[in-house]
Amino acid sequence: MRPYILILVCSSALTVGLSQTTTITFDGEPPQPRGTQSGSGRYEESGTVFQQGGRGQVSRNGGGLPLYPENGTAYLQIGGESEVELALLSGLPFSLTSIDLAEYSTVYPGPQPVFIQGYRADGQGVSTTFMLDGVIDGTGPLPDFETFAFDPTFADVTRVLFPPGVSIDNVVFTPVPEAKTGTLIVAGLAAMIALRWRSAKAQ
Repeated sequence: MRPYILILVCSSALTVGLSQTTTITFDGEPPQPRGTQSGSGRYEESGTVFQQGGRGQVSRNGGGLPLYPENGTAYLQIGGESEVELALLSGLPFSLTSIDLAEYSTVYPGPQPVFIQGYRADGQGVSTTFMLDGVIDGTGPLPDFETFAFDPTFADVTRVLFPPGVSIDNVVFTPVPEAKTGTLIVAGLAAMIALRWRSAKAQ
């Protein structure tokens, strides 16, 4: 096999390996028992952190509570009066694919806009608004959560702000490989492959 073909194969494999799509389910440790809710300043899972800013509040809900959304699993609720920030613990950029959203509680059943803002490393801002359908009956039979897809503008963001008064689950994201590291590894592989190919050709 010619070296440039091998380089392409290795480069593709490297990109796939460094860019694995992950779903934040809010079922991480310590587990949130069903029928309970707990509040804190931050929540970490799969290399990400959700942390309150200003008078924001992060609460994990285990489900099974009549006044709150239900999807059979734990999820995150954002209360207080200000946004909650999502970022990678590494500080590297990431791309958001989709998210499940629901109303905060049955007290606010009307359709609600959810304004989500992201920022790239250079400070450039991106935003989107998802409109909730207002369907929420707690532990009843209605589907409280809806899945929303992010558009391509939410690629390469370093932090994302979620507004208060919303419940979130199943946040799908992909870490963006660090350009320098990826380039150096591919360059090293390329040099090794070319050297071996020349060696084999000379024999």
